[in-house]
Amino acid sequence: MIKYHVTPLLGDIDIQVLTPAILDSWMRQLTRKGLAQKSLKLILAILRQALNYAVYPSNLIQSNPALYIKVPRTAPRDLVKRRIIAPQEFAALMEAFPRGHVMHIPTLLLYNTGMRVAEVAGLRWQDIDLKQMTISVNKQIRYIAKDKKYCLTPPKTRSSQRTFTITPELVGELSSWKATQAEQELAYGEHYVYVYEEPDSTIRNMSKGLPHGPLARVDLVCTRSDGHSYSVDCMRKQLNAKGYNSHSFRHTHATLLVEAGVSIKGVANRLGQSTTQLTEQVYTHATKKMDRDTASLFHEIMQTNCRQKRL
Repeated sequence: MIKYHVTPLLGDIDIQVLTPAILDSWMRQLTRKGLAQKSLKLILAILRQALNYAVYPSNLIQSNPALYIKVPRTAPRDLVKRRIIAPQEFAALMEAFPRGHVMHIPTLLLYNTGMRVAEVAGLRWQDIDLKQMTISVNKQIRYIAKDKKYCLTPPKTRSSQRTFTITPELVGELSSWKATQAEQELAYGEHYVYVYEEPDSTIRNMSKGLPHGPLARVDLVCTRSDGHSYSVDCMRKQLNAKGYNSHSFRHTHATLLVEAGVSIKGVANRLGQSTTQLTEQVYTHATKKMDRDTASLFHEIMQTNCRQKRL
């Protein structure tokens, strides 16, 4: 790690002239190389320890310039292994999760929108405009480990709050599911479960026949047949059992958009990413494919022009 990430950039600089500005520039260079946050933190910790030794007992410098350096927030987190889901794989998954299956709508949303699984779990009907064919991401459902409870919270970053257009096919599926939810509520009667939000954002499931006091109802899109909320963990387990993870759906959606010619900025906005840097790092392979396709198309154009000139 020192050999590849510290020595090449800092090895020729005297320790006495190292400044926070120099180290900050070094850290940003490593970030641009695509190193994950965990790796950058480890490298920085090693450098801090070495420079602490230079302060005392070596007495080479008076203070440690690395103490002021932080890992940039734009650095990617440890990337979960992801892959492209082929159309035939998705078709097979839809056969395993047919209409009426608890995973049918969540899987469609993941594949067709690139939403994070927590955003899918927290999607409410008020966030969907079926006439305008848009979805607004305003909430997510997170599990708070220290409190052992699920909470309805804003998305992970400000840029994650977004509105995007969806396809007519997805609108049709959502409309059908909304009607099905209404039928299920009638069938279950007072035993149908409503989801409520407590003042501290905790999610609570209660039979509609029970008194709920001042709690506000949350009209979630992704529910079980009895109206009970469907957790992020349950969604992930269902996908894992079929050999997929939720990140692969987001990865597939973004890759298809890039390969179709959508700009990196456009993809980043749709995914709710604060900058295009991570999008560029992850989907470089897609832009390379576009470049190859462009070169191939240009070659065909030139060949056609040459043939026409001969005629």
